[in-house]
Amino acid sequence: MAEVPVITSAVANSPGWITIAWAHSGAGGPLSFFLERQNPPLTVGPFTNNVGYHTDMGLQPSTSYSYRVCVVYPGGSLYCSGWVAVQTMPPEKPSGTMPAPTITVQAVTSDSITIQWTSAANYGHVDILWRKKGEFDRPQIDNLPKAGSRSFTNLEPNTPYVFAIEGCNKGLFGSSCSNWSPPVEIWTAAPPVPPPPPPGPPIYAVIPNGDLLWNRHTGYANGSSQWALRNSIRVGNGWDVLKAFSSGDGIIYYVLENGDLMWNRHEGWNDGTSRWTLPKGAKVGVGWQAAAHVFAGTNGVIYAVYNNGQVVWNRHEGRNDGTFRWHSRTAGMSRTR
Repeated sequence: MAEVPVITSAVANSPGWITIAWAHSGAGGPLSFFLERQNPPLTVGPFTNNVGYHTDMGLQPSTSYSYRVCVVYPGGSLYCSGWVAVQTMPPEKPSGTMPAPTITVQAVTSDSITIQWTSAANYGHVDILWRKKGEFDRPQIDNLPKAGSRSFTNLEPNTPYVFAIEGCNKGLFGSSCSNWSPPVEIWTAAPPVPPPPPPGPPIYAVIPNGDLLWNRHTGYANGSSQWALRNSIRVGNGWDVLKAFSSGDGIIYYVLENGDLMWNRHEGWNDGTSRWTLPKGAKVGVGWQAAAHVFAGTNGVIYAVYNNGQVVWNRHEGRNDGTFRWHSRTAGMSRTR
């Protein structure tokens, strides 16, 4: 059975704050609750608790505001309490009243906000109230130093949060606190943008006339048939050699008819321009015609596969500058002078 919510209390906490509390039995399976302000219009919610409260901040002192609480039932039917008028407290008298502490923003990330505050020297401590804008007040944080900073973490990105602070002194009968500072609205930052994926690896091909062609496979991450260019472009000629293979970063090795292993670097490996480190390659090994297959690993490693099934490991120490330097453990004709 549908039921109208009841406003159980409406209290002016300070010259700029009013707290509205409500109750509802939960009969009929309500979906959510909303708090409405009449002047000026404001709707806060949805709230899921049938017994709750909300503090409306940033109001004018000595001003009357009217509120009601509405419940939404399945199917969209709406039932609201009557309007309740509450007048905020008058402004604090300046005489004999210490100013409220002040809040400044120290640091903001996508999931955290760090604030700083200062207050009059004769305050003993401060209390902080904070909340996500439009939601219930969060638990108040009491007995903080009269000046300091604090980080609020695990927040939602690109979202406004509201902070307010009051200065207090402890006496025989508990703490005596000043009026609250004006609420400060601070937004968390947008989530960081992930870096773009690295460009696809360059692919080289030697066609029958000896031209060396370049293209880039942009669909390498998911195996799709996407390429940087519809037609590969020529980046060299005279590549009608026994074998040619790339070891990354533009470094290309090739084996001549006489077995010489040559080195060069394609400076245009990122953009497909015909730019090379050397006009002609540098000789870095001999006897490589005996290998049936030759291919590169990482960090200068080259494997030579022979027809008898033997696999020979080599590491070209001069891979970055094209010098004739090899790892001392390398064996076999494929690296001897």
